[in-house]
Amino acid sequence: MVTLQLTTALILALLLQLGGLTFVVLRDPYISSDNRQYLLGSIFLTFLLLIQNQMENYVPQMTTGTFWVTLVAFLGYTLRPAIIALFTQIVREDWRSWIFVGLNAAVNSLSFATHLVFWYTPDLSFHRGPLGYTTHVIGFLMLLLLIRNVVKKYRETKQSLFLPTVIVLSLVAATVADSVLSFSPPISYLTVAIVSGCVFFYIWLHQQFVREHEDELRAEQRIRIMISQIRPHFLFNT
Repeated sequence: MVTLQLTTALILALLLQLGGLTFVVLRDPYISSDNRQYLLGSIFLTFLLLIQNQMENYVPQMTTGTFWVTLVAFLGYTLRPAIIALFTQIVREDWRSWIFVGLNAAVNSLSFATHLVFWYTPDLSFHRGPLGYTTHVIGFLMLLLLIRNVVKKYRETKQSLFLPTVIVLSLVAATVADSVLSFSPPISYLTVAIVSGCVFFYIWLHQQFVREHEDELRAEQRIRIMISQIRPHFLFNT
């Protein structure tokens, strides 16, 4: 009973974060249209990931067939790289991240017909095949690509690396925790880290706008000072 209450409270907290963030992103006039689409896409896929986490707990109790539990696992393995790809686009548009997403989905789709990636026995026990850690490897490569684009963005604009670094480290830590812990929480640590990543990326984008706006104000102020210095000299010379 206590576990159910804690799980419900956690889900509601995560849904409130996603709902509030959606409202703010839609109404924020200072975010570019591309970044708004990437953020909304990340929020939507994260919402689907929350549903998938719950389906992992309840689908095995509702069916004895392996197809539906395989489908639920497939959704989880394909949604997470897609969200990381959208995070990458927020930092810097990079088509290579979508190649990783497509490759990951293609490999995991083999699970419906083979035992190469993962499969479920008739008692719905999960087993990994020789390609069972494909998603982990691809996810790690995508995080490296995300880090590379963050560094490039910093070199171009001198924007702070703090929040993107926190996001990447939290995604890595959550992935490790989900892999090595002996129990399966109702909501995976990676899902919680992804929700936080959506929030942090919005804050980071807003910080960028504030800094750019301050730079524009300083530039205008310098122009005003120059004009005020030129006018007395012009009048004196006249």
